[in-house]
Amino acid sequence: MKTNLLIKTRDLIQREKSPSFLKELDLYSVEEGVLIGVSGSMGRAFQFVGRDLLLKSETEIDDFERRMHKYLNALPERATLHFVVRSATGDDSSLHEYASSIQVQSPLTQTFLHAKLNEYLKHPFTKRDVFLFVVIHPEWRKARSSFLPDISIAFGKKARRLSEIEFNASKETLFTISSEIEESFRDLGFRIRPLEDAEIIRYLYELLNPSYSEEIVPFEERYFETNEFDPASLRSKLALHPPLLDREYFYLDHFFHRAVNLTRLPESTNLKSMKEFEQVLGKDYFLTLTLEVPDQDQEKAQIKRQGNFAKAKNFFSRTKDHEALARAGETEELLTEIASSSDKLFYVSMSVMVRGRSKEETSLVSREELRAFRRLGDAQGLEDHMNHDRLFLSFLPLQGDENPLAFIVRSEVLVHLLPLQSSWPGTDRIGLLLKTYRDEPLRLDLFDSKLPAKHSVMLGATGSGKSFFTNHLLLHFLMESLDHEVIVIDLGGSYRKLAGVLEGAYLEVECTEKFALNPFPVKEVLFPGESADATFIQFLKELLEQMIAPKHEWSSSEKMILERVISETYRNLGRDEAPLLGDVEKRLRNYKLGDEEDQRKAYQFAKELTLFTEGEYGKILNRRGVFDFDARFTVFDLRKISQYPELQEILLLIIPFALKRKFENLNLKKMLVLDECWKLLKETQGTDLVETFYRTARKMNAAVLSISQNPEDFLDAAISGVMINNSPVKYILRLKKSHEKLALFGLNENEIKAAGELEVKPGRYSEIFIKFDDQSVIAKLEPSALEYWAATTDALDLAEEAKLKRNHPEYTDLQVLETLAKQFPNGVQKTGDAQHV
Repeated sequence: MKTNLLIKTRDLIQREKSPSFLKELDLYSVEEGVLIGVSGSMGRAFQFVGRDLLLKSETEIDDFERRMHKYLNALPERATLHFVVRSATGDDSSLHEYASSIQVQSPLTQTFLHAKLNEYLKHPFTKRDVFLFVVIHPEWRKARSSFLPDISIAFGKKARRLSEIEFNASKETLFTISSEIEESFRDLGFRIRPLEDAEIIRYLYELLNPSYSEEIVPFEERYFETNEFDPASLRSKLALHPPLLDREYFYLDHFFHRAVNLTRLPESTNLKSMKEFEQVLGKDYFLTLTLEVPDQDQEKAQIKRQGNFAKAKNFFSRTKDHEALARAGETEELLTEIASSSDKLFYVSMSVMVRGRSKEETSLVSREELRAFRRLGDAQGLEDHMNHDRLFLSFLPLQGDENPLAFIVRSEVLVHLLPLQSSWPGTDRIGLLLKTYRDEPLRLDLFDSKLPAKHSVMLGATGSGKSFFTNHLLLHFLMESLDHEVIVIDLGGSYRKLAGVLEGAYLEVECTEKFALNPFPVKEVLFPGESADATFIQFLKELLEQMIAPKHEWSSSEKMILERVISETYRNLGRDEAPLLGDVEKRLRNYKLGDEEDQRKAYQFAKELTLFTEGEYGKILNRRGVFDFDARFTVFDLRKISQYPELQEILLLIIPFALKRKFENLNLKKMLVLDECWKLLKETQGTDLVETFYRTARKMNAAVLSISQNPEDFLDAAISGVMINNSPVKYILRLKKSHEKLALFGLNENEIKAAGELEVKPGRYSEIFIKFDDQSVIAKLEPSALEYWAATTDALDLAEEAKLKRNHPEYTDLQVLETLAKQFPNGVQKTGDAQHV
């Protein structure tokens, strides 16, 4: 390999003058959350969770930029903020946590769990961690200046022992500054927490020993516990492998490291450019950005004295200044602009580091990262072959300033360069485990304690994966705990397969004697004491009113007739007996209470009630009910009675009433799914019941999920306000039209734009926009083959499933799905086109 004279000279100096790698590490110890360097520098470490700022409204974005700008201007001089982003493929911790959260240990549940885990191992998550190190350096340390960047190649640092007084004073200053920074980021809406000693050491251990820590000796805190008989410094315990420095790489513990350094600042900056920059970096990279706050008066004086204002102004401006600023008067103009805006000056350095097992692999990836810099407002990067070692060291907490290239930047522009953006990671509890569109783990607890109510609405056009996603969501909700139960009221037959697999109760309602649903409970339920349960009585009266005269304005005396008849019907029954609807009809027909007018009305009520006690409706409503309401997964498919609007409406009143005891069990978490039931809610008195349930379900530890194909279905419903306003969670799948109506569901203009750009890859994945109270995220549903077959409603898939069942009637539902998953992992139509991902 040919090397030029400069490299040869550098290698000679390195061999003769540079200290050992161990002495390059500014690490003495970690005590009570404080990093202490041998140079006298000190720092605190934080883990930082970003925000998806581009999904906020334009007003919120402007407000954030203003507040962030103000915050940067308030940073104290000589403070250093050192951001490190560590992105890597694979997140075993999320998989372990998810597996541990599944409490149901049945063979069926474990089969689905293992299928999901295997799928995530084949197509792993991206784990992205953001660390913030707040650092202060000793007073005697020489500050940067605005002369040309330091291109020294010698590392050596002179250590100095701090006196106890100096140490305590520095530590107090560090805690004051870092606590203010922590609180400021929290006020800006970011989640931030200080790292424990063990977490800091683990970061260092894994960075300095990438292969050893993964394959030989994983991190254990006990190896680094302080021992009075072991005087070794932290760096001597961490530096287990000597590095090898070459022109093209920095080799450490079986990994080749290459760094790309920022050599030209962006021509223009905004929040979007930084987000796009990180996206094109890929999944496996390290990024560091260090900002140092110099002495402002001294820095401005140097700018003026050195005539560096032309370059500085080009760096400061959001748009490129193509003219060379050569007149001294423009220096004054620049400084006046800075003074009038209260902008602070910062030294900023940025680099990206990649690593790999081979030189070829590492070189290929670093070239991709080099091209990525153009996406950052047309910035320019350089594979810094002079400084791969120094740039590696810049990822150590106290050594962000090892990067020799630092640019002076105004706070206004710095707002857009900070790595503050990331997808919402989800709820505190893991619940359902999905992916974000960037393959990061997304935790979704449908009963998150922070939600004001647990209700949700879902919108998605035909073919968007709406039924598929709902089946997936319900499957994993039921897998999580035996104390989770689901009731579905459906008009499309989308849940038959899942009910069969989970051995749930599936009721396909039709006007035959195959099904009976008696609306009247046993006596001990209606009369728990001497008096009737007021809620039950009210419900039964409303039910009879709906059957007898749904559009009639019922007077108090007429309602009293119904209440008396109900009480009389139950009078002579045993505690475990229940009347039939026909018994109430007979009591009305032979009503002897009240005056003649009351008796006449009662007789007329009985005649109207015969519609539901005789004929086809009587086959359902006037027989003893045999349906199993104790199943954990219960589906009422009303599709086949859609031509009987009177019966549909009555059943929508009876079904929740029959399930009332289930909902009153506060130990259970219940979900009621109303799929396309807006058709049943238009201009019906059933809306009163649904409205009551929406308003009171929180007290019953229950949630309602309402589903439809387009926004108008909800907006046209009589109780649209109740359904939307009481549903803090919105699931938006791909829509074909009416995106502008999403504003009525609480989405801002940027969220609506994101919802309009969702992707669906049949047989592979579908994207879902989720608004979870005040958080927003674009999720990606990427099911295993087994999950796919449990949820698919595709016509070709269903036909293949029916064929397999005919050929193998001995197969269980699970065996059917497992067979199909092996033969058609992406579905019948898609398997020939793509591999399942």
